[in-house]
Amino acid sequence: MIVWEGEHGGSFQAREFTSARTLQGRDLVRATVAACWFLGPLRDRIRAPISLTSGKRSREHNATLPGASSTSLHFWDERGWAIDFVVRGIDARAIWRIVREESVGTFDRLCAYPDTGHCHVDWRSLGSVQRRRFYVKDETGNWVHHG
Repeated sequence: MIVWEGEHGGSFQAREFTSARTLQGRDLVRATVAACWFLGPLRDRIRAPISLTSGKRSREHNATLPGASSTSLHFWDERGWAIDFVVRGIDARAIWRIVREESVGTFDRLCAYPDTGHCHVDWRSLGSVQRRRFYVKDETGNWVHHG
């Protein structure tokens, strides 16, 4: 897990998406987009540490995760890419509401997981129109779309 606690006005760096390996090519572009288009603006708004809990995954690792989709955007392939994160002291629904109501960041889809406390954000492709779709998992485990 990567915890970013930079000062207000600082910025995420693509290198924060990796520990032992170096991001190159499209992966570096994808990490930079996530940092500039979403994580930086969110951090500036909430002024709280953001912990990245998942970024690029191998298919093998993804298969070991309970509930992970076999078509996950965490593979960072031609379909798009995704990251998961938590914010210390702010629950997933509150983050979801802030982003939705205040138009924070640019993305295709934001999902809140109140049961685990994390949020998922994804981008469908580098050239796509950012649709800003919002989903929250309800108490029964079903996804509810909110615009």
